[in-house]
Amino acid sequence: MRGYSERTVFEPKHVVLLELATELVQKIASHLDHEGREIRCHELARALGAVFAVEVADGTSVGVDHSWLVLSRTTLLDPYVPGRLPMVQLVDIGAPTLIRLTYDTFRGERDDIRPEVVNGLIVQMQRELTPLRRSAIAHCLEGMLRRQNGQTFRRVSGIGSHYSGADGIIHALGPYREPQANEQLWMETCFDDCGDRTRHIGD
Repeated sequence: MRGYSERTVFEPKHVVLLELATELVQKIASHLDHEGREIRCHELARALGAVFAVEVADGTSVGVDHSWLVLSRTTLLDPYVPGRLPMVQLVDIGAPTLIRLTYDTFRGERDDIRPEVVNGLIVQMQRELTPLRRSAIAHCLEGMLRRQNGQTFRRVSGIGSHYSGADGIIHALGPYREPQANEQLWMETCFDDCGDRTRHIGD
């Protein structure tokens, strides 16, 4: 069955992004980087933030250093939830519940981000970005993307140097492509029919 949160709390486009994020994270080859170190939430969030062109926030969650994506004022996409499964989750911080207290953002920039790890994750995710997936992401985030010289760029958030293009982080999105007529129809069907949103996402 479809629960209350999916039906009522979260916007359909955010649920689609959750499902896309889950697929991309599952495609990552290993939980270790090229030097055998654990891939952390800070690198994973930045890689997925680059692919989705959304803001990354750093802070704490359930008492540990953490990083996540900000989809809206009240909706977070956490790609590496600490202490809970599934690993990738949507989080509503707009409701008057205790969960809003588990995500505490701090100001400033982390100085321990490993850009080579972020870039490696971006490359892995890019391999999975079919034209349909790219169009679905752009459709979901149409209000959060800006176009310049025919390219789609991340919104500069000021939260981290990653978003100002520093630290050698590559741009994840290629040239923006308007969805074809059949793709546009598929995406509109996705958002209208919440029960069958992701039937063809991986095609």
